[in-house]
Amino acid sequence: RTALLIDVVDLDPGYDLGTGQFTIKSPLNGGYRLTVGSGASYTVIGQVTYAATGGPAILIGGELRSLDTPDTPPVQAFTNRNGRLAASGVKPGRYRLTLFSTPLLTVDIDIKDGQNSLIDLGALRIPSP
Repeated sequence: RTALLIDVVDLDPGYDLGTGQFTIKSPLNGGYRLTVGSGASYTVIGQVTYAATGGPAILIGGELRSLDTPDTPPVQAFTNRNGRLAASGVKPGRYRLTLFSTPLLTVDIDIKDGQNSLIDLGALRIPSP
């Protein structure tokens, strides 16, 4: 058995390297193909406020659901105490962001491969009920 530790110098911010550790036992005249990391290296951010008051929408959960591959598990999203939205570990593709507020806020997002790894949605307003 051999333990392989993988590390990358100057890894781009937000890139998911995974555990970076593999344990293998190579057969005679054989080998392994290893996948390190994934394409889920994008982070979605934004500022969420209430339309009626302009105040921050604090501690609201939500999800990013893929429109390209609907069977994949959604990426969890949330707002902090300042209404700042964050969802990390997102792959390129089309998504629907749903915040579980009252009423629900939904926004469609298109993340293209090769763009900045930090996707800023800017100001998002939850409509008044």
